[in-house]
Amino acid sequence: MAVIAATTLFGLPGSASAAPGVGSVSGNVVDELGSPLQNVCVMVENQSSTTTDSSGNFSITDLPEGQHRIQYSDCNDPRVYVTQWYLGAADESGAQYVDVVDSTDTPLSTVTMQPGVSVSGTVTDSGGSPIENIEVRLDPQGPYNSSSTMTDSNGDYRVGPVTDGQYDLTFEDTEYPQRYAAERWDDAYAEDSASTLDLMVTNGTELTGLDAQLAAASTISGNVQDESSNGLVDICVAGYLSEGGSSWWV
Repeated sequence: MAVIAATTLFGLPGSASAAPGVGSVSGNVVDELGSPLQNVCVMVENQSSTTTDSSGNFSITDLPEGQHRIQYSDCNDPRVYVTQWYLGAADESGAQYVDVVDSTDTPLSTVTMQPGVSVSGTVTDSGGSPIENIEVRLDPQGPYNSSSTMTDSNGDYRVGPVTDGQYDLTFEDTEYPQRYAAERWDDAYAEDSASTLDLMVTNGTELTGLDAQLAAASTISGNVQDESSNGLVDICVAGYLSEGGSSWWV
């Protein structure tokens, strides 16, 4: 009779994968005058985040080694400075990657935050009552980032800050079914007939009094049949609206 012995090996070199290395990043954030900025949120993409202290300093530890992108955003209330990615990029596609090395702290270049422009106002219904949970959105007419917010229980909003440029301001009810018809500034439904906002920091960091009064949403209902008067399912129905020489599907 043959005897087969099985042996389990423990502790042999190379029998287990080495744990991935971790490192850290640290840096400093200042305003456009070089003064330290407190409470700036610093986030390593898909990893952890922290906020700057009173000296504008921050440190983020336990990061997996490799290349990472880092976002800086103003977490003060109200926000004054425009969100950016390291180093001075408007979005993540232009961000400079940071190399994190095992058991090493990577010092980052000082980041200078730039003030932007915010827009504020109140949204009401046709009777003057405030409307909560209306999305207010600034959409750029150029290579800038959009910014959005929701109205509070008083119908008030503050959207931004954004960089200098021309923007479309839109008010839209995101609830379903919609309670109110969406519109653009100033009392326009079509993009072509809307008034564009020319925002510049040199004119002030907040443009106030951009109020909107939304009309109640209307609905159209009916029935779609084939040539034999049988009801048809899954037929897409869209409305076509004309205003001020412009037309679009709704």
